[in-house]
Amino acid sequence: MMLRVDSPLLLPPRALNERHVVMLDGIARSCLIMDHAYRRLVGETLVRIMELAVDVDMEPHRTAALLDAWAIVDAANRMDQLLRYMFEHGPKREASEPGSGIDYTKWVEDTHDIRALRNGIQHVANRLEQPSKYQNPLWGSLQWVAAAYVYPAPLRVFVMPSGPQLREMSARTVATGEFAGARPPVDCVTLQAFNRFASLTKLIECVTSLVHTLEGQLDAQFDGLPRRGHFGFFHLEFEPILGKAPRSPVDPDAKE
Repeated sequence: MMLRVDSPLLLPPRALNERHVVMLDGIARSCLIMDHAYRRLVGETLVRIMELAVDVDMEPHRTAALLDAWAIVDAANRMDQLLRYMFEHGPKREASEPGSGIDYTKWVEDTHDIRALRNGIQHVANRLEQPSKYQNPLWGSLQWVAAAYVYPAPLRVFVMPSGPQLREMSARTVATGEFAGARPPVDCVTLQAFNRFASLTKLIECVTSLVHTLEGQLDAQFDGLPRRGHFGFFHLEFEPILGKAPRSPVDPDAKE
């Protein structure tokens, strides 16, 4: 997991003001959403897609891959908003406030293409004005490198469009060195949309580095303070209404 189990982002001090509690919780959940989506994408979904025969229906797997890819983009955008609030809220930031030692300028530079993708999909109707202007389908295309566990072995580059191609598309032209040291089974994942290329792999590395730095700073800042405990879930139980039959479950695959 990207965050430690005892991360101060998950377990802030009891005395911390509500604004900072909500802010840190938002950052933590954004990180965990990106972490979970990326692990599932490279460890399960894309691996399954590569195993499928060409005549097998891969639409459920294509949709699952796009779901995780765009969830990463959306969570990164939420995290960006929270970090911007952290660094820009108020006329002057105190050195003791959470995140005061993070290089926010570098974060902005490293996530420029991610924000461009998010803004593109946010205003998706604009795409309809000049559909042939863009190389990729509406929801973009995923590109990744398949690396073998046995070295040396050739690297394979996969490109999976989300829908019909209006223009001929090929794998992104990159320097061979970008794939050097690719980790098996899947690495170098890129989401291409709105004539932009955004590396989801580099984003996860950037987020991991930033959040580990933030955890270290918060550990020092919150040292010795009583922490909030872990939270789980709760459930409610009701007695059934006599004489009223329960509704039948809906089968999404049933045909009318």
